[in-house]
Amino acid sequence: MADNAAPVFLLTRPRAQSERFATQMRSVLGAQADIRIHPLQEIVTLAVTLDLAGVGALAFTSENGVRAFAEQNPARDLPAFCVGDRTAAVADELGFAAHSASGGVGDLADLISSRPPRPSPEGRILHLHGQHKAGDLVSALRRKGLDAESCAIYEQRILAPQPDLAAVLNGNRPIIAPVFSPRSAAIFSQAVAEGSVGSEGAGARVFTIAISQATRDALSPELAAACEVLARPSGEDMLLSLAKHNSP
Repeated sequence: MADNAAPVFLLTRPRAQSERFATQMRSVLGAQADIRIHPLQEIVTLAVTLDLAGVGALAFTSENGVRAFAEQNPARDLPAFCVGDRTAAVADELGFAAHSASGGVGDLADLISSRPPRPSPEGRILHLHGQHKAGDLVSALRRKGLDAESCAIYEQRILAPQPDLAAVLNGNRPIIAPVFSPRSAAIFSQAVAEGSVGSEGAGARVFTIAISQATRDALSPELAAACEVLARPSGEDMLLSLAKHNSP
């Protein structure tokens, strides 16, 4: 591998999210950035019946949760507390009164407790999320004296790696891979292990950028050894970090 080879940016989130993030990356990195999209998960909305009686606010820790709820339920009269700016932007687009914590699950719990849900502080907070979630928002809210419950409304289904991913992993260029959750970190680690050939393995050439320490901890030891953890868990900070590494 040439030391001065331009990097390949590898996106493995569900396709719609990866394509949206790739557009953002090109606006920061330039049109010449080599961005490859190889989804390792897909989002499948679950058929659930939600009882909103007594619910004072909705809480979302991903844009997938917002979209899954909006797909099945017309209610838009409850405030939507969102973990980050992107999730809040999607909620705004879909007609919710959105509030962003611009951070992680702890920041979201703090935001909700600072703005008690209507019609009273006793109004229940309903956290809508995927079958696999990072962090325990409900427990954090209950510790703050708030009534909260959760419901899984979508599934993050694992996709088998396609043969062209192995070609990227075993090429002769360094790979930079942003990773956005502990589960996606574990899935990516498995895909790298299965797709590597040769004595060194592709993992030796992959530099990961983890959105949180918990995400880094879910990587394989090989990938975790070459990993940067963002100081703030946001898409904006991820873009800034990617731009910093966008050079041979």
